[in-house]
Amino acid sequence: MYLLYVDESGVTNPHPSQTSHYVMIGLAVHVRTWFALTSRVRSLKSAYALDGDTEKLELHAAWLLRAFHEQSVIPNFNDLSRPARYNAVQEWRKRRQQDDWPNLVPRAREREKKDFRKTEPFIHLTREEREELCRKALAVVGNYKRGITLFGQAVDKRALAAGVDAAEVAFSRLIDSFEIFLQYHAENPWGVVVVDNDQTQKDRYTTLLQRLQLTEHYRGGVDRVIEAPFFLDSRSNSGVQVADLCAFALRRYLENQEEQRLAAIFPRFHRLPGGGLCGLKHLTSAGCTCKICSEPAGNVSRRRRSSWRGIDQDKV
Repeated sequence: MYLLYVDESGVTNPHPSQTSHYVMIGLAVHVRTWFALTSRVRSLKSAYALDGDTEKLELHAAWLLRAFHEQSVIPNFNDLSRPARYNAVQEWRKRRQQDDWPNLVPRAREREKKDFRKTEPFIHLTREEREELCRKALAVVGNYKRGITLFGQAVDKRALAAGVDAAEVAFSRLIDSFEIFLQYHAENPWGVVVVDNDQTQKDRYTTLLQRLQLTEHYRGGVDRVIEAPFFLDSRSNSGVQVADLCAFALRRYLENQEEQRLAAIFPRFHRLPGGGLCGLKHLTSAGCTCKICSEPAGNVSRRRRSSWRGIDQDKV
C-alpha cells in the first residue's frame, strides 16, 4: 500500500494580485518506508528544535521561510545562542503588544497575533538556519531511491478558462497520475490519500475523491485509490509537512525561478522506466520553457483490469 500525502501552495483566487500558480503535490510513501521517513524527518527536526521539541517545530513553508522583522532589529541577533534569541524575540513581541497593539485596528491586531503564534517555533533560528532546515528536509525526500515517489500538478491560473476551479483541476489530475502509478506497480498495491486537517478543504477533497471512485474506470475513475481521504493534524505528521515544503519549492521555482529547492526533489517525480516525466505536469500556455515543460513527457494509458501486469518495482 502507498500513502499519498497531499498538500498545496498558492491560492485558487485567479485575481492578478494573488499567486500566478496554484500547486498541488502528492508524496507517495510505501508503507514499508513510512517508519524510516518519519524517523529521518524527526531526527532532522531535533537538531533545530528548541530543547529538542520536534512536535512543536512544524515544517510549514509559509511560516518557516518568511522574514521575521524582530530578528533584524535585535542587535547581534545571529551571534546569540538559540535560547537567547528566543527570549530576545519574545521580549520584543511583549513590548510590541503593550506599546503598539492598543493603537492598531482589530483586524491588524488579530493578524499580528496569528503571525506571532505561528512563527514562535522558529524564532530561535536565523533566516539562514531556517533555509538550511528546509533544504535538508527536501533532501530527505530527494535522496530516496525507492519507496517514495512524487506527483505534482502546477496550474497557471492565467491559462484556465473563467470559472474553472484550480484546486479541482489539480486534485483530479493528481489522483489520476497516482492511480496509473498503482496500476503499473509490480505489487499492484492499494493507495490511500492523506491530507492536512483543514476544515475549509475537507468537504471539497472528500467529494472530489468520491466522485472519482464512483466514476467508471474507463471514464477516468479510480479503483486502486480506496477509502475517503484521511485528514490528519500536520503538526504530528511528517509526510504532510514534507509535502508542504515540496509544494512550496515547486511554486517558487515557477513564479520566482528559485531552482535550488526544486532541484533537490526533481528526480523523485514519477518517470517511466524508459524515460519520460509523467508524475509532474505544468498546465500553462504553449511555449513554456521551464524545466518541467522542457523534459520529454511520459505518456501512459490506463490498463484494463483484466490485463494489469506489474513491472519491476525498482523501475516504477
